[in-house]
Amino acid sequence: MLIKRLRVEEGFFNLLDLQFSQGLNVLVGGRGVGKTSVIELLRFGLGVSNLSDSASRESTAHAVSILQSSGRVVIDVEVNGQTLTVTRSASDAAPSNITFLPKPIIFSQKEIETVSLNSLGKLNLIDSFVSNAGYENQQANQVHSEVKSLYANLMNVKRELDEAGDHTFKKDELMRQEAELISQQKGYESKNASMASSQAQYSMLEKELVEIEVDINHSSYLVQVFESRVAQLSSLMSKNSNQFSNASQSTRVTNLYSLANDLIDQETSVVSDLIRKNRDFIAKVQSDLTNLFQSKSNLEEKARSYRGEISKITENAGVVLSRLSQVRTQLSQVSSWEQVATSKAEQLNVIYDQIQLKLGELANLRTEVFNRRLEVVNELNKSLNPFVKIEIRPSSDQSNYTEALKLALKGSGLRYNEIVEGITSKIHPQWLFYYVFASKYEEFASMVNMPLDRATRLLSYLRDIDLGALLTSRIDDQLDLYLLDKGSYKPVEELSIGQRCTVALSIILENKNRVLIVDQPEDHLDNEFIANTLITSLVKRASVVQTILSSHNANIPVLGNASMVVNLDSNGRRGFVKHSGSVEQDDIRDAIESIMEGGKAAFQRRSNFYTRSLG
Repeated sequence: MLIKRLRVEEGFFNLLDLQFSQGLNVLVGGRGVGKTSVIELLRFGLGVSNLSDSASRESTAHAVSILQSSGRVVIDVEVNGQTLTVTRSASDAAPSNITFLPKPIIFSQKEIETVSLNSLGKLNLIDSFVSNAGYENQQANQVHSEVKSLYANLMNVKRELDEAGDHTFKKDELMRQEAELISQQKGYESKNASMASSQAQYSMLEKELVEIEVDINHSSYLVQVFESRVAQLSSLMSKNSNQFSNASQSTRVTNLYSLANDLIDQETSVVSDLIRKNRDFIAKVQSDLTNLFQSKSNLEEKARSYRGEISKITENAGVVLSRLSQVRTQLSQVSSWEQVATSKAEQLNVIYDQIQLKLGELANLRTEVFNRRLEVVNELNKSLNPFVKIEIRPSSDQSNYTEALKLALKGSGLRYNEIVEGITSKIHPQWLFYYVFASKYEEFASMVNMPLDRATRLLSYLRDIDLGALLTSRIDDQLDLYLLDKGSYKPVEELSIGQRCTVALSIILENKNRVLIVDQPEDHLDNEFIANTLITSLVKRASVVQTILSSHNANIPVLGNASMVVNLDSNGRRGFVKHSGSVEQDDIRDAIESIMEGGKAAFQRRSNFYTRSLG
């Protein structure tokens, strides 16, 4: 990608029109003329995020303050020989026309100072060397969404399984009662043979009643399920009821709104048809239920008649038969719920396997990302040896996983702060899910060296909550940066600001795959590094990829042989381009001498000083 032109409408830079070249571009000018603002307008216009959310908010606020309420930035870029125009106004949530646009690397001075102290920032440095890093993130985000959706479904099925279990827990007691009543019934039959015929007829009726009761239970369950489906579809229908009303005079927008409304109409028609079909099905089932209830009523009437005959023979026998009928009806209902429970348990196992499969995909993605990062780290170590050293360890940063587990256990009543890190350091989310789902209390307790009763309480609590966010929590590679200082390598966390900037810029400048935009890279750097390393790297970059910098150091545009120097100026109310062109132009030379060298007289005095020193 090549940034060719930046235009600004309204605001501090109203009518600003900057042209950029293919090589090294340097923004120069006194303080307060808007060099940093141009960098932030490029970031805002191209939709490039900062290393942290708070920094992104600050950058966006900076750009919006420059554009003011009605301003707009227009950027022309060249991608694969084709020129595209990207626009974004102060009120736009995102730029236009950037779906397939490769984004440049943009660093503010503050980010240069702090990027090496931030775990995610260090990884972003390495990831910026790979063109498809964004695609891998999209894949991971897709898997995250699928896991969360599957887990939400798992929780629904688990609730249905628990409900079915609540209806079956009395089965053993009911079977005991049935056996006792059958024994009493046989006793009465043996005493009175005349009761046998009525008893046989009654038993047949009772069998039919049990079968009808099972059918009623299944049919009622179907009505409940499909009424829930109708409610969900009706909710979707209400969301589609709001059509777009076009207040714009633009024909293009009118056409888009018309297409959107047509799509909503089509969706509404489909959903409406589905609701109708679901309701038709419910009506059919309810009709069947009416018939079943009528048949049940008829059979119960006959059963009462036979019970009456049997009761004439012996009152106690009639009571036993009536109680036996009730128990068997309850057992038929239990049997129906057992079938539901079996179905839900099978469904639960299927969802569990699906989630574990997705978690496996996520683990494979992490391995692919690590291998890609390792290749970049090895190349950087070759290029930056011996001054800068980089080490990377796979999936060693458990901080997000740890915080997610703490959040999951909040409100559990368990003292979790003292045990969470021990769990996340030893048990991967996939294994934690296994222990929770399979209720492997002893294995878990042994793995994390925890008392069994405490492990049981912890896993039982996790089993009853949604673990989608926990299972998809980010587990990052660990990246460590070192600088050779006085014969030994120092970790970046122990370095001065200038040394940290040296490490960060050394890595950033090795990236020759993407356009680089940096605000004042020379700050905190010693002149030797600027002259020997920074400028040398900039010259190499300029031959293969575009670089845009703002700077107060004359060595950067001069020794870097900048192909485009933009001299910005301001009258206090508006910023503008005073001069622009290559370092060979007289007005650009004058600007560099005046702004960056303190004027011709100061430049001449330094020249004389260096001449005498050399002499």
